[in-house]
Amino acid sequence: MYVVRETRTSILRSARGPVPHALEHILGPRPRTSLCPSVGKASSSRQTRSGYCSQSDPATGRLVVARSCSTVPSSTELLQVCKLNPAADRDLTIGELPSKLVQSELLPTEQALKLSEIRASQRAKEAGCNEMILELEKDISMVKTEGAVVTFKELIDKQAAANAENLDHLQTVAQLQEQLQCHELLLAKQGERIQELQQELNRAEETIFKLHEKLNEATVQIEQLSKAEDMPLQDKARKQEELKHNGKDIIGEVGDQDEAAQCGIKKIQLKVVEAEEQSQAEEQLRQQVARLEEQLQSNQDLLEFQAEKLKDTEQTEQDLREELANKELLFSQVTQELIERDKDLTVVCRTLKEKHRMGWSQEHRFLLLQEQVKRLYAMRADLKQRNVALEKEIIRLKHDIRKYAEIIVGNDGEPFYQVQSVGNPSGCSSYRRERRETKAINSRNIAKESAQTRLPCGQESNPVRSPIRQNRSKE
Repeated sequence: MYVVRETRTSILRSARGPVPHALEHILGPRPRTSLCPSVGKASSSRQTRSGYCSQSDPATGRLVVARSCSTVPSSTELLQVCKLNPAADRDLTIGELPSKLVQSELLPTEQALKLSEIRASQRAKEAGCNEMILELEKDISMVKTEGAVVTFKELIDKQAAANAENLDHLQTVAQLQEQLQCHELLLAKQGERIQELQQELNRAEETIFKLHEKLNEATVQIEQLSKAEDMPLQDKARKQEELKHNGKDIIGEVGDQDEAAQCGIKKIQLKVVEAEEQSQAEEQLRQQVARLEEQLQSNQDLLEFQAEKLKDTEQTEQDLREELANKELLFSQVTQELIERDKDLTVVCRTLKEKHRMGWSQEHRFLLLQEQVKRLYAMRADLKQRNVALEKEIIRLKHDIRKYAEIIVGNDGEPFYQVQSVGNPSGCSSYRRERRETKAINSRNIAKESAQTRLPCGQESNPVRSPIRQNRSKE
């Protein structure tokens, strides 16, 4: 279709220059004189228009046509000329045909240029859209690749598991801290108990020391009694018995105190062993708590690192989502604009088709007008031949009339073959007057008929030409 359009435009461009010459060739040479003044005026106006049109050539045809169009008279003058002479209206229409043809030729070319510009812009925008689509696909593939490595849900699951583990560790640490506090309380109680036992042991040692002193005093007294010779034996025996009895009591008390001290020492040793065991357990608990605290700190650091990484991932995902949303918005805008451009292109194509159809119709009308002009000029040639024949006939009739007039005048208005009557001069004069009037009426009728035969096409003519005029009006 496009090749056919280009071929048609090239043919029209090549035929643009010789159109006025073709019209001149079809119309034929204009007669310089005419029998009717109106026909002469129309032919002169037609010659001026054909003069403007005949100056066109393939290179400057547009300018010449524009000048010819600009020199067309006003509408009122055209109406007056058309009313006076229908042939002038026809010639004016024929003179305007080249300008209309040029305009109809220019419209498809302009529409084709606009269509090519719109198609070029549409191709450029489609290329930009394709590039944007490729970038969007790359970004989407990048996001999908990153999601395949570590997805947002896996990170959340890992963080939840780490949080649960940290909660378990925190609960364990809290339990161990409670146990440690309980052990510390027990150690404090045991320390108080050890101090009490130490005080009791000190008191028992003091008591033992006092009892040893008493025992020493008793032994000294016994020795003194044994050395004393002046005392009686009964007193000495009684005192010895008392001292022995006191010594036994002291020894019993000392033994009891020793046993109590030994029991206290054993209890203290047991408490010390228990305290040492508790201190070892406390040390183990402290070491375990330290290890748990270190593990908790490492887990906390890992959680912070994962949280930062998760935040960075979320920020990157948010940025990518925003960029993707912007590109999708831009893609939708470009798609909408492409749809609008497609609609505009459809409208332009429809308008271009309509203009082409109008151009073809104008060309068809131009061809019809050319055929009509050919028929009109063929009819005009026939009419010219008839007019020439009629003019010859009129000249012959005039010659015959002149001869008849000479004969009639020479016979006093009577036929040359009729004998004049001498006896009735009045009757002869009336008869001659009637004959002269009849001849004058016949000559006037002949002049009217000859004048009607000289009228151009479109005006009132003799009944013989009426069928031709009717056929032309039908066409």
